[in-house]
Amino acid sequence: PARPDGPELHWVIWEVSGPENESVLTVWETDWSEVINEQRVAFTMAASHELRGPLTTIRGFAEILNSQPESLTDEQAEAARIIEEATEQLSVLVDDVFDLTRSSFGELRLQLSPTDLAQVVESVAVRLRPQIAERGQTLEVVCDSLPRIEVDEGRAVQMISNLVGNASIHNDAGTSISVSARQVGEEIAIRVSDDGRGLPFEDSQSVFRSFRRGDSAAEGDRTGSGIGVPLTKLLIELHRGRITVDSEPGQGTTFTIWFPIDRDAALASGTGL
Repeated sequence: PARPDGPELHWVIWEVSGPENESVLTVWETDWSEVINEQRVAFTMAASHELRGPLTTIRGFAEILNSQPESLTDEQAEAARIIEEATEQLSVLVDDVFDLTRSSFGELRLQLSPTDLAQVVESVAVRLRPQIAERGQTLEVVCDSLPRIEVDEGRAVQMISNLVGNASIHNDAGTSISVSARQVGEEIAIRVSDDGRGLPFEDSQSVFRSFRRGDSAAEGDRTGSGIGVPLTKLLIELHRGRITVDSEPGQGTTFTIWFPIDRDAALASGTGL
């Protein structure tokens, strides 16, 4: 792909028919264009915005059908359930792409308010535990009493949901998932751990690059898109915090998002971004 520090080289290898089985390498130089890049970003933002309307309509009608199961056959009820789940996944994916694109323009902003992160963790667990149980997995939550800190609560829910969802979707039945929230020095650490497969990358930091995904993601799962974790990294950095990962093949994965208790102090000390 193009890089802003261009120029860069592109090439094509042509096979030449003949007894020598020769190949010809054609190389040319291209320059990075900020105009083209801005046009691509603007198009992505516009497309993401326009997709929201039809998705909302489809999901709305699916919800109506699911609210009247007695009027449907078993097959129709199952189809309506799948439609509603799929549109919900796609809606979140569109929102994630939109957020990543907005960040390219510096337009992604936080709505900060005093927040109890322990309550946020508990609310995420209540919402996700049923679908985790359906996969034959368990979810354990341990939260200490925490001070209220300036956080965008909606984004905190998004980050924790991304990590818990990944831990479930990328692992098999029987996997144990745990979430903890505790204060560590001048930070609050939200840790999401599983005892599953581990990350499918030689370098665990690859998981923070957009659109890098593991082979274990089920078809259609938004968390298999490779967007959730990079977006989580972006969001915690907007909070002037950080995210770390520890993973071993066959031994599971642990993500930890670190919220500074004092955002201004974190920025002044250089530890916040």
